[in-house]
Amino acid sequence: MLYLGFRINSRSMTGSWPYAKRAELYKELTAILSQQSHGVTISPQQMASIIGKLQSAISISPWGTYLSFSMATNLTRASRNAYSTSRSWWSKAKIRVNKTVIQDIRLLLETLLAPEEDPIWTRPIALLVPREATHCFKSDASYAGIGGWTLNFGGLMWRITREDLVLLGFNMKTIGQAIDEPTDPATPGLHINPLEFIACIINLWVLLKCIQLLPPCDTGYVIDLLSDNTSALSWLKVTAATRNPALQPLARFASALLIQASHVLTRVQPRHIAGKLNVEADALSRFTNGRFKSWADVIAQCSQLQTCTICLLPPELLVTLAALSSSTPIEVTYQEQTPAPLILDLDFLPDGSNLRVIRSSLPLSYDPLK
Repeated sequence: MLYLGFRINSRSMTGSWPYAKRAELYKELTAILSQQSHGVTISPQQMASIIGKLQSAISISPWGTYLSFSMATNLTRASRNAYSTSRSWWSKAKIRVNKTVIQDIRLLLETLLAPEEDPIWTRPIALLVPREATHCFKSDASYAGIGGWTLNFGGLMWRITREDLVLLGFNMKTIGQAIDEPTDPATPGLHINPLEFIACIINLWVLLKCIQLLPPCDTGYVIDLLSDNTSALSWLKVTAATRNPALQPLARFASALLIQASHVLTRVQPRHIAGKLNVEADALSRFTNGRFKSWADVIAQCSQLQTCTICLLPPELLVTLAALSSSTPIEVTYQEQTPAPLILDLDFLPDGSNLRVIRSSLPLSYDPLK
């Protein structure tokens, strides 16, 4: 049956974006790319229409978010530069479609004519509705570091200190010695909200690496991704609506990971947790008054972490996030952006390591000068 523009199959218990709608969009996009004389252009009205069609597919396929991202950015930039607010600009003006949008349109064209109920545009109904989580990850951030943990997958935890974030390329604010707060909030550097977003993204990457090692789950994995920062959670839920240009590269990367989550039958549910209940993640991210200098200090404060294994995050992942957080322009395709982080290995600290001298989740052999 068709319901609110989607095809519902009660036998397979799936929802899909109908082939007829995708074929109509395919025809429209093909006509746009057929322009050869003076570059590809499109009216703001037509661009918004395409974005709307892709956004309508978000609940079924994360592809809708990812592939509408560059178009939404292109339209936003054009509207900011518009010299007219009249209706004529909306329907008759021309937006020059940039390289990234063209790449995404071509990628979209490769998938739009997939058969009815193809997995790319179809999801199990069990993963379309909020459900009780099968797994739970928590994260937190401060100006002194970021951290995350879970009791699932045998118990895992990670943390990156401010000093290591700086070495990896993150633009961090200068903080005081007694408290984990900036000496001058107006100085350049990442605000706490982007840091919280980065912590959520790292948790998302870790859970994907863990699920890759598990057998398939017929009913799907349902992950509560918990943070006490509502801004970071909103960016994770609606990445294509992120208006801040400095956050758009990070948001696009996060949406690419959400596509991978859908491929392994995983529903990611970004949810808020009160700060007073986020004690363990808070301790992993803070170093106030030298209380949590090492892993031993954190574990002594938080008994739930005693059974958790320390994750050693690949520096390449963190360097990528540092580059994206510095507003690096979005000029790569999905194929160029996604596989590299997902083929990186998630390693773990060997048993018997001295937890009093280890501070960060970086490989013991990592040399930032290389």
